[in-house]
Amino acid sequence: INLRQQFTQYFLEDVLKFKSEYTWRIYEMCMSVKSQREPVLILSVEEFRERLCIPESYRFINVRRVIENSIAEIEEKTDYTVTVGMKKKGRAFNRLDFKIVKKQQQQLNLS
Repeated sequence: INLRQQFTQYFLEDVLKFKSEYTWRIYEMCMSVKSQREPVLILSVEEFRERLCIPESYRFINVRRVIENSIAEIEEKTDYTVTVGMKKKGRAFNRLDFKIVKKQQQQLNLS
């Protein structure tokens, strides 16, 4: 089909290790921006809920727990570090900024 642009590429082996579907989706979204000069994914909280199919009944504290658990799992099971910035508008969070960075490999000391 000759795909050259506008697609996300990642190793299937990486995502098969995840226990949570939310982790898989967050990882997939972050991988879609990793090749950009500034690898940041910016989403409104509503868009984030929609993309992950998070139920309306979840309060933001539950959404935050989903994010924290997913980031911990991504960092534990892949070669990437993900950070999230939560921006407020008034008293409520309205924007999420995910940044993904490949972990630095440690140098072997052969002395």
